[in-house]
Amino acid sequence: MKVGYARREITPPVGIPLSGYGFFRDRRAVGVADPLYVRAVAIEDGEPALIAAFDLLGLDSVLVGRLRKKVAHVAGLEKDRLMLACIHTHSGPNVIPLRGEPRRRGAYLDNLVEQAGAAAQEAREGAQKVRTVSRFRTRFGGFSWNRAFPDGGVSREVSGLVFKTYQQTVALVNYPCHPVTLGINKEISADYPGAFNAIMAEAGVSSLFLTGPCGDLDPVVNRDTWGRGTKEHTDRYAKMLSRAVLRGLSRAKPFRADRVSTDFARFRANYRMPERKQLREALAQARSVKEDPDRKAHFEICWAQENLELLRSGRFARSASLYLQAFRIGEAVVLALPGEVFFEFGEAVRAAFPELEILIATNANSVVGYIPSDRDFEAAGYASGLACKFYRRFPFEPGIGAKLVNRSVELVRSMQG
Repeated sequence: MKVGYARREITPPVGIPLSGYGFFRDRRAVGVADPLYVRAVAIEDGEPALIAAFDLLGLDSVLVGRLRKKVAHVAGLEKDRLMLACIHTHSGPNVIPLRGEPRRRGAYLDNLVEQAGAAAQEAREGAQKVRTVSRFRTRFGGFSWNRAFPDGGVSREVSGLVFKTYQQTVALVNYPCHPVTLGINKEISADYPGAFNAIMAEAGVSSLFLTGPCGDLDPVVNRDTWGRGTKEHTDRYAKMLSRAVLRGLSRAKPFRADRVSTDFARFRANYRMPERKQLREALAQARSVKEDPDRKAHFEICWAQENLELLRSGRFARSASLYLQAFRIGEAVVLALPGEVFFEFGEAVRAAFPELEILIATNANSVVGYIPSDRDFEAAGYASGLACKFYRRFPFEPGIGAKLVNRSVELVRSMQG
């Protein structure tokens, strides 16, 4: 087996609209707190596979198609052996067409595709023979809290895979916490994952961070007053995380891994279709707002009008196709899920395979938004209601989380032969 690592900078120019909070904020970058990168890890067993992680919010199906075509071509990969993930920073450029955000910039997207291809090619060409492959899962008090429910679960662990060659150490690191430390800021940043990767590089480790299931988990700085985080907070969290990971690396358990198997699965998630009466009432209520400084009423007007037109024309989908992907590497699996998955669902998948180290990359490939718990549906929470409006879709029906877990378990189990 061989492994290779590379990165390319994808920091956009100052002035570009930043993504993650919608509501027609016109939030344009006034500076760069830290650079953005695309990182690539190539793993070869005779047939190459590659994981690319972007310091971005997420990718849509059109951009995923362009990236797969480019990377597969320049790096000599089969498209189904390429996994694309995003750290989900809310301080990066808008690359998916969210409602309430300006149009994407074509020149930036063109450069993004080129840099992803260059990183993938370099990772493949620089791949070296692996001496050992190890896994770790170590206790970590962490810095996350459950923003949906005070009694909800939070992660107390960080996990990863380690590939050691004679010249470098490459680590895939998995931890769940929403990268929203900086709130609605106006500086480009990869939030705490970017600071973490920088610290690991200084320690001689080429790391690729995979954001775990954190649809309901925020940094603790947001617990009392949301959005007051600073660069000092991201640096502090990164130092905490890096100490835990370096401790995990020192105790990592080697295992045999001589091949990489890949597979994918799909399932359909039904939408909970709104009624015309419901949309008309929402439209009337939003129009009745006299003062709208944060433009939330304007956002609701746009949402109601667009969906009334969709229902009138009949040009709408009643369900979404969710794409799941998995890489099996010996005793480990990297599972890619297409959205902002609640924490409990990742734990349920892992519980089904106590013998395996399962890293779960969320906001992977083409994203569909939040995948919330039934409890969040019952509470009419942000994730099950308002959030879908940003992603330009109808709400999902309750039960989507259980479907995701079941299909993920089936996918991993199918690779155990």
